[in-house]
Amino acid sequence: MGNFKQLNTKIFTKSSPELSDEAIYWKKFSAPAILKEFGPIDNIDVSTVEPHYLAVTCSVRVQVYNSVTKTVYKNFTRFKETAYGGKFRQDGKLLCAGGHEGEVKLFDVGSKNLLRICKGHEGPVHRCYFCINNSQLFSCSDDKSVAVWDIASEKMVNQYKDHTDYVRAGCVSPISADIIVSGGYDNRVMMYDTRTNDVAFTLNHGAPVESVIFNKTGSIIISAGGTDICFWDALAGGKLLSRITPHHKTVTCLAMASDGLRLLSGGLDKRVRITDMTDLQPVHVLEYPSPILTIGVEANDKVLAVGMVDGLVSIARKLEESSAPKAQRVRMTLRDWRKSEGLKRPSKIETPEEGDSTFTETKRTEIANVERHLRSYRYSKALDVAIVPYNINKKPECVVSLLQELIRRKGLAAALAGREEHNVAQILKFVSKNIGNFEYMPTLTDVTNTLIDVYGEEIFNMPMALDACTQLLEILNGEEQFTLKLLELQGAMEMLKIASDSHKSMPAVETKILT
Repeated sequence: MGNFKQLNTKIFTKSSPELSDEAIYWKKFSAPAILKEFGPIDNIDVSTVEPHYLAVTCSVRVQVYNSVTKTVYKNFTRFKETAYGGKFRQDGKLLCAGGHEGEVKLFDVGSKNLLRICKGHEGPVHRCYFCINNSQLFSCSDDKSVAVWDIASEKMVNQYKDHTDYVRAGCVSPISADIIVSGGYDNRVMMYDTRTNDVAFTLNHGAPVESVIFNKTGSIIISAGGTDICFWDALAGGKLLSRITPHHKTVTCLAMASDGLRLLSGGLDKRVRITDMTDLQPVHVLEYPSPILTIGVEANDKVLAVGMVDGLVSIARKLEESSAPKAQRVRMTLRDWRKSEGLKRPSKIETPEEGDSTFTETKRTEIANVERHLRSYRYSKALDVAIVPYNINKKPECVVSLLQELIRRKGLAAALAGREEHNVAQILKFVSKNIGNFEYMPTLTDVTNTLIDVYGEEIFNMPMALDACTQLLEILNGEEQFTLKLLELQGAMEMLKIASDSHKSMPAVETKILT
């Protein structure tokens, strides 16, 4: 009797996916603050200088938010109609924005003064940018043209009318003040050298272009439209380097993050996909409640803002990491508090005195009773003790562990035999409740088969047990149908993967350079 091995109660825990380094990195952001604007968010731009103000363009205004306090810092309302594409200058002191009236307006961020108005477009101006020399502006318009403006004189330096549809995307080179790029709804991406009046080259994206940006070094042009993101070699005449499809709905915006090592893309599928720029592989996904129209991110990921179609703006800041671990900081705080209050750690546990109320912790003894019955080979009594309501509802693993032990000892049939109708129904209901758990399923399947073997046709004379059997049969049929649907989905996913792999293995199509 001294060699009796205690019952090993297995604690079945749900398996959780292992967090990758990338997932851990993006979880370091604070819980996002959600702001509500009136109408779809057209554009969000993050200032490169502290405290990293956000220019949120929506409806007939551009609002500048403080990314720390999440409050409005400045409000620019000098627009008669809808405002578009508010953008900071590199130093954060000036802001430019287009509008439905076809003008490009320049504001002083500190004083809110309207400094310049550039007039010349015949249609709404959806995007405008500061060139890196800070003396010129670049604008994209629905009049199918792009223009370069001199800020000092408000004059149009160059205008290019090579697009055949709306121009809704553009960017300026991070390394050259003379290179600009535009993207239009005619599926074209065009590069211009502002020192000439001609297009440097034209690229065919294959779908209306919603966003176009440069990588950090200015050597690659990245365009988004439809469900595709294309990477073009800007130094080799626009050669197509790669094409990826990270979204299953239209990609609406692009942004560079992590000092140029990560590409963020937002789409109408309510997701921000993060792509590693070294191998163009997806590394993480951020989910949002509504379709995404714009992303604003600071170059070193200190601030991440996302604008959505229903007017929501999500703002998250990267949490500052302390050099001391959290537990160590807590211990240091308690130690300092004890010293300041003159308190000492108690040297021993105090004994209760007369008049003190004492409490003793009670421990459930069901497992001990189960083991006592097992030690005496009273399997039926052990099962009676185990299937009490507390274990059935709160600790099903205790019941399953006992059933596994009874199967191992070949005593399950003896434990199930000779029971009253309500006991059989109770066991069947427990099986019905937990058989959907894949960790319990093998054991509970053996229990069900043993019950059928022990009672056979006698169950038809037990109305309560028969009802429980009917319920169990319905649950098993549901599990079977669910399994078939999962198999169908697996087959469809495998076909999509095969199609995707075959698409990736196709040789890249050389892009014709148009001059």
